[in-house]
Amino acid sequence: MNFDAFTFGVTPDGVKSKDEIRILICYFLKCAGREIPKEDLLGLCFKNGFSNYFEAVAAISDLIENSNIAESAEGLLSLEKGGFIIADTLSSKLPLTVRERAMSAAVRLIARLRSQSENEVTIERNAFGYLVSCTVKEQGQVLMSTQISVADKEQAELAKERFLNDTTEIFDNIIKKVMQGDNTIEG
Repeated sequence: MNFDAFTFGVTPDGVKSKDEIRILICYFLKCAGREIPKEDLLGLCFKNGFSNYFEAVAAISDLIENSNIAESAEGLLSLEKGGFIIADTLSSKLPLTVRERAMSAAVRLIARLRSQSENEVTIERNAFGYLVSCTVKEQGQVLMSTQISVADKEQAELAKERFLNDTTEIFDNIIKKVMQGDNTIEG
C-alpha cells in the first residue's frame, strides 16, 4: 500500500496509508462487537499511535459516506454490511502487530465503557481542591463507595480515568486489604 497519510503521532508500526486507516477502523468495530462512541474510536487510533487523528477523522467520514459504517444521533459508530466485508477480507493487509494491538485496545475500551456504564465517578470542586467520588456497582447495588481529595482538576481527571480503567483491580485490592488485613494484636 502507498504511504499517503499524514503520520504525525503514528508509531513506527502504525498504519501509514488512508486505505489501511479505513481497514483499521472497520477492524476496531468488528473486534469490539458493539457500537463505539466516535470520540473513543478516534482516541484508540491516536492515543495508541495507530494513525494520525485527522486522518482517522477523514477515514470515518469516508466510511460513513460509503455506508460501510453508521453513526447514530448519539455519536455511536457501528459496522454496516460493507464494513464487515472490509474487516473480514482486508484486515490481513494490516501488519500482525497492528491487528494484535488493535484487538487488545478494543477489548480494553469495551471493558472501560462497561465500567463507565456500571460505576460512577463524580468530580466536585471544594475549598481544598477537588473531591473525586468513586462508586462500584453491580446490578444497580452499591458495593463500595469512596472519596479522594486531590489538589487540582488534572489530578481529579487522572483519578477518574484510573478508576474507570481498573475498577475491578482497585475493588479487589481494597477488599483484600479490608478483609484480610494484618491479624497481629498490638499490646
